[in-house]
Amino acid sequence: MERLFAPGSAELPDRSRLTEALDRLGRELASRGIFAELVVHEGGATVFRLAWSLGGDLSVDVLDFAGFLVPAAVATAEGTDLDPSWLVSMVDRGPIDGTVFELAGTYPEGSTAPGLRLVVADARYLRVMQALSTEGGRV
Repeated sequence: MERLFAPGSAELPDRSRLTEALDRLGRELASRGIFAELVVHEGGATVFRLAWSLGGDLSVDVLDFAGFLVPAAVATAEGTDLDPSWLVSMVDRGPIDGTVFELAGTYPEGSTAPGLRLVVADARYLRVMQALSTEGGRV
């Protein structure tokens, strides 16, 4: 994964500020008709785009974290005092940091049309999701 910022270059905001930032990011993605799953795992993050058909089929695509999600996160920091690298710093802390576990959920919180789901996962989950994306993304 290409680094847009130095690892840990931003001081991580407190939980309430991170929740607000994730809510803004979720709203931004939802406004573009995107439901992305940010999977934080040891060693980095993977982003999946999820889509369901009326028949109940799930489509899974792998997205580029640095090229897709990080620019959206940088945009959500504009006009706030958040460091533009807030999302990269959160991911760099990985699943070992309890903060990521506490933040796991769907954003914006309580929305019927979320744009982002934050998940902490192990290698088994990643293998299944990546297999789905390479097999035509259908369940």
